[in-house]
Amino acid sequence: MKKGRIFFQQPNVQRITYPLLVAIVIVSAWEALVVGMELPPYLVPSPVLTLQTLFSDWVPLGLALVTTVKITLLAFVTATAVGVMVSFLFIQSRAIETALFPYAVLLQVTPIVAVAPLIIIWVKSPTLSMVICASLVALFP
Repeated sequence: MKKGRIFFQQPNVQRITYPLLVAIVIVSAWEALVVGMELPPYLVPSPVLTLQTLFSDWVPLGLALVTTVKITLLAFVTATAVGVMVSFLFIQSRAIETALFPYAVLLQVTPIVAVAPLIIIWVKSPTLSMVICASLVALFP
């Protein structure tokens, strides 16, 4: 270690401190505006009310969190596996890439809100239908 060098380098501290300060300012302004303008909680809940609700209704929200994390991880694994297989298929032959690439682009540009109702109707399991929708969103980027 060089003489005069401190453990925490200034740029690293700034990368954490500045975004944290901006977040504190934004949340404080949000709270002040909601309270000052007397906005109804069903329209714009305040950060304090949001935290209170999070702690008071932890059981149902915690179960929803577990479900969301499960679907997210399954979709991530599925999108990664399918993406690797599709990319491997594309590099095998120029003819295969030429034949399948337009369909890949079509899947990428189709809004998921147009496809999701069909997937939900065709796939009876709600979890599996959400995993398929999330995988389609995550597959091509």
